[in-house]
Amino acid sequence: MGKRIKSLIVKSQLSITPIYLLIPFGLALLFRCWGIRTSSIWYDEALTIYLTKEPLINMVKMISAELNPPLWEILEWTIVRLLFPSEISYRLLSLISSLGLMVIAHKILVYFQASQARQFLTLSILALSPYQIWMAQDARVYALMSFLYLLGFWFLIQRRWWGLFACCGLLLYSNSASVFYVLTLLVVGLILYHQNISKLFGVGVGASLVYSPWFIGAFINNLAGEYFTGYNIPPVNTHRFIEQMQLIFMIGTTSNHLVGDLLRLLNTFFVLVPLVTIGIIESSKIIRLFSKDQAGMVSMLLISILPLALITFTAWLYQNGHLILYRSLSPIAVPIILMLAVCIKTHLKLSTALLSILIVLNISYHFIWSPLEKGGYLKEVIQELSFQDKENNVIFHATATSLLPFQYYLKDASHYLLEADLPAWFLVEPLQQAFGLRKITPEQIPSDNYWVVWAKDAHLPLFVSQVMNEIVHEEQLVAKIEYPQMSPIYIYYVSQTTSSTNHP
Repeated sequence: MGKRIKSLIVKSQLSITPIYLLIPFGLALLFRCWGIRTSSIWYDEALTIYLTKEPLINMVKMISAELNPPLWEILEWTIVRLLFPSEISYRLLSLISSLGLMVIAHKILVYFQASQARQFLTLSILALSPYQIWMAQDARVYALMSFLYLLGFWFLIQRRWWGLFACCGLLLYSNSASVFYVLTLLVVGLILYHQNISKLFGVGVGASLVYSPWFIGAFINNLAGEYFTGYNIPPVNTHRFIEQMQLIFMIGTTSNHLVGDLLRLLNTFFVLVPLVTIGIIESSKIIRLFSKDQAGMVSMLLISILPLALITFTAWLYQNGHLILYRSLSPIAVPIILMLAVCIKTHLKLSTALLSILIVLNISYHFIWSPLEKGGYLKEVIQELSFQDKENNVIFHATATSLLPFQYYLKDASHYLLEADLPAWFLVEPLQQAFGLRKITPEQIPSDNYWVVWAKDAHLPLFVSQVMNEIVHEEQLVAKIEYPQMSPIYIYYVSQTTSSTNHP
């Protein structure tokens, strides 16, 4: 009885949030709001924007030609009709999801009786994490996906089965990689509450039934299709694995590459080495999985690494490194940091030192990185080159990677897309037609003076480079847009009526 009372006292003390714990939440709000409006729209965001301009039923039908399910676009479609369409409204759901992720992370830290000092350190890491800030300012599904995964785990440890069911169903409709996260939640549930196997079975079957219409009607048609084949498939190896793992903590930078690479390497070292060490220690105690304390620690380990193992195995099975992608790994970033905070109970000084090092690394990264890099400073480049000042602007694009964001900002210009048979991930044909993209050959460009915008993606077929080089081989490069997350975009101005020295 005495131990039980003592435990309740400890839990009640942990549940009282001191004022200084509000500091990480204030930092999170500040860093996530700064740049949310000024960062340029990039291709993935532009794709969402163009989809949500369509009527709802048409939009869902169009998304069925893609690999990912439609939850994000449906929510965005609703938001932009309630609010005025803008960079802020398109990114608002990501911002809310990212802040919600912080709240759930705090609840989990309290549940596992992390000290208030380690709560502060852990939440500060999450508040300052470049990748968490990135996701909060990106009009894409990954902040929401991460929130649903962690919320699902919270519902699980609270035995709130309907909440777990809702999170599993929504997860499946958020991203095609979410099946690995739903499976992880169910496995963890069996470890924690094997006596509730019937409820967990109901959750799994129910979520599968909810998802089955989309899986049968859209996803299964692409499962063995060209999304898993094509040009320049990345290999499945250790380098690919570590590279993508680095990005879910510190996204790439377009400046100070050497310092950025060093900081990401150090951050990955101080994350992966403890992760592997804890994994070995906890795995050695596998026979005690079903004891309450041990199961709790193992559950934190599993929600951190099991999706990673499942995704890596699937990539190896298909021999396709595209599946090991930082965006698909987004939901494990926060659980890994939480695990480092709660799973080293017997080494409190080591854990505190580790978390402190990670905070220093995150702060240091902000001196060389800005969330504005996400959009490649596209708006600034367009303004500098005075696109709007030229009459009858004609812009010829190699791929829709550049066309969609350019067309978002330059609505009055005439945009044309290279007529070419490209891999499916360069925007499938049904979406090109629905967006009204005009495809022409270089000979059909309706002007003697025009811009050439060339996204030099490594996955493009060789003939595209040959065609584009023929157009710009004597022209001067006037600008370059660099993205940490995708191929750079080169901008040329072709003028057949003036000399090559009169470029803008």
